[in-house]
Amino acid sequence: MSEHRFQVLSQEGMGRKRAVRLLPALGVVLLLGFSVYASRATIWPASPSTGAATGDDKTTANAVAKANAFLESLDAQQRGKALLAYDSPKKPAWSNLPVTMVQRNGLPIGELTKAQRAAALDVVAAVLSKQGFQKVVDIMNADDQLVKGKDNKMKFGTDNFYLALFGKPSATEPWMLQFGGHHLGINVTLVGKNAVLTPTHTGTQPDSFTRDGKTVRPLGPENDLAF
Repeated sequence: MSEHRFQVLSQEGMGRKRAVRLLPALGVVLLLGFSVYASRATIWPASPSTGAATGDDKTTANAVAKANAFLESLDAQQRGKALLAYDSPKKPAWSNLPVTMVQRNGLPIGELTKAQRAAALDVVAAVLSKQGFQKVVDIMNADDQLVKGKDNKMKFGTDNFYLALFGKPSATEPWMLQFGGHHLGINVTLVGKNAVLTPTHTGTQPDSFTRDGKTVRPLGPENDLAF
């Protein structure tokens, strides 16, 4: 009896050890799940039936108009870099790593005029929700903190975020916006009234900074909800 009881206790102890080892993995899964849940505000409202974000004629027309306005603000050489074929093999060239480590598609914000820069950000705002676009701005502003007082050999900061369009902006045919830089990679595919925000990465460094006397935490809601 005592030997059998020892074996049972040993098995229970091993079970508890396995459970403890699984806790970190479970934590990661929950963190990712909560982060995705908290990030859903970064695009138009999602359709309950398809999971895709669904806008309307107005939101679609606005996105197409802003994209075309940006393209029209460019010269021929710039347009050749910013506008790529929808099925271009360059699509996968996005990353959250510094731009010195992974080459991006499109044009960097820093090479645009003030008007072109505003037009570029208008396109990004048009395919995201208000909260989502603010998150993008906060991530870029956080990256600007890495530039202060440094030689910036890694090319951090807003000037080194790139915008590319895959496919001619259309109210009916598929096209995609790709925007990002260090700690940000956004890919939004639009087909008519539907949009899908994937694959996408949002990160931030530093995790908080001060702007206009207020503390800004670009991914604060995700972090707090996960905990």
